[in-house]
Amino acid sequence: MKTFQTGIITVLLVPYLPGILTNSCAAEAEKPTPTLSTKLFSAMDANSDQLVSKEEYYSFGKAYMQEKGKAFNSSTAQQNFAALDINGDGSIGQDDARVKTIEEQEIPKGIVGVWRYWDEKKYGFITFVFAGDGEADMIADNVSTRAMALQHGGSMTYTYDPSTDPDSLDIIAVGGSGPETVMRCIVRFLDDDRIKLRMAHGKGYVRRPEGFTAEPEGDTLILKRSQHKPGEMRYF
Repeated sequence: MKTFQTGIITVLLVPYLPGILTNSCAAEAEKPTPTLSTKLFSAMDANSDQLVSKEEYYSFGKAYMQEKGKAFNSSTAQQNFAALDINGDGSIGQDDARVKTIEEQEIPKGIVGVWRYWDEKKYGFITFVFAGDGEADMIADNVSTRAMALQHGGSMTYTYDPSTDPDSLDIIAVGGSGPETVMRCIVRFLDDDRIKLRMAHGKGYVRRPEGFTAEPEGDTLILKRSQHKPGEMRYF
């Protein structure tokens, strides 16, 4: 296991880890609400009937954990399945509110791009990538969070809502059958090429920061827009 701390972001570089970011503020954690990306849903839907049965869900989870040399926790799997099975009919459907289809998003163009923060003390550039189709990445110490998620049948996506004050940004990483990891952020454009971003992050859902403080906290970054485009990045 390799761990590094940027000051506000702790990244655990563990090949089998379903979520990439760890919770640095347990007090802000809310009750986790599992979700599935459409890519992960398709991987679980073994018979392609647009439904994930409990048997398919368990089978996928057991195979994944066996591949990684880990024990399958049937109790946790049962709780997650029940949370996803909104109508209680014994299967998860594509029309479930918690099955996310990023293709349906309309992403405001202002946030789309490659954004960088320079950590001069430790790890150099920390890069956030927001593509026009809702796909995302975070790169630190030359390690791509998105690449790690994709390697395990997962995804890394984002949603952005400029209608709130300040703007709302959610970055979601999921891999395998484990719980997703969420970064709940607030964003303020300082100009066309600079944004102020404050975040809270952890497994499942966490409480979004309520606003920016007069004196920047350790969970706040100033990101500058790069000349690179999302499509030029390695894992897009």
